[in-house]
Amino acid sequence: MFSYQYEFCPLRFSILRAFGRDNRANIAVLFALALVPILGFIGAAIDYTIANKQRTKLQQALDLALLAGAAAGKQSLDSGASQSTAISVANTAASTCSPAIPPASLPSWSRTSP
Repeated sequence: MFSYQYEFCPLRFSILRAFGRDNRANIAVLFALALVPILGFIGAAIDYTIANKQRTKLQQALDLALLAGAAAGKQSLDSGASQSTAISVANTAASTCSPAIPPASLPSWSRTSP
């Protein structure tokens, strides 16, 4: 049977030692290591921006629906309707309100432009 014994080779250790001491091209290694968290922060910033835009659109739609409901309920109460009728009219106006086209009954200061 053939057996192979590993012989001590100082040449291998000297190559490894020289590789460890060599400081050329260290910037490439540092850049590669720093690139991972930098890309993570960029991705988190993009996700935050998208989430913030969606939150703003949702808040604008909610504000518009509330204003439409309040305006319709006030008009209904001013015309002499009962409180339950005014609430029903306000709920209907708020649920059918389109954020793209604000109702004409809202005052001009409450309309938001996209």
